[in-house]
Amino acid sequence: MSDIDAINNKDSFGNLQQYYLNIIDAMPHIVYILDKNCVLTGGNRNLRNFLGLEQIEELNGTFYTQLVNHQHFSEERIQLLKQYDINALLSGAAQYNTIEPPIVDPEGNIIHLSATRVPLLDNNKTVVGLVVILNDISERKKLDEQLEKIKKELKKINNESKGNQKEKI
Repeated sequence: MSDIDAINNKDSFGNLQQYYLNIIDAMPHIVYILDKNCVLTGGNRNLRNFLGLEQIEELNGTFYTQLVNHQHFSEERIQLLKQYDINALLSGAAQYNTIEPPIVDPEGNIIHLSATRVPLLDNNKTVVGLVVILNDISERKKLDEQLEKIKKELKKINNESKGNQKEKI
């Protein structure tokens, strides 16, 4: 069965909403969905793992409170994340691959994230929610830092080599 057939045959997944939730759940990044009041309405498996939950329904308090409770985010960092989400909701404009300030996980590892925020619109083009995709770019950040260090070392070697050649002349 093709994807188009699956979409057209809503009964194959129970309903169309469940079909899309299955797609979101399979995404390799942390995905969460907020309504227009910043209330969490859904999220994928990676979000549940990040929060230490089996089901989104286990969420105690707000989404932002849960982040503080799991010590992934400081209170300051939560306010900043919430402000970014609110700004995206108010502007109605998508924001792609925004580099977030780093966070420290409970083991002391620094986590670098990039965020994509896309407002969800109804048929009248009114913002009714927001989907946020957080991509862990920590490994890429480490590789970029290593590459920068190698470039500096090569530049230093190259400059020393040029200096040695001038001395010989």
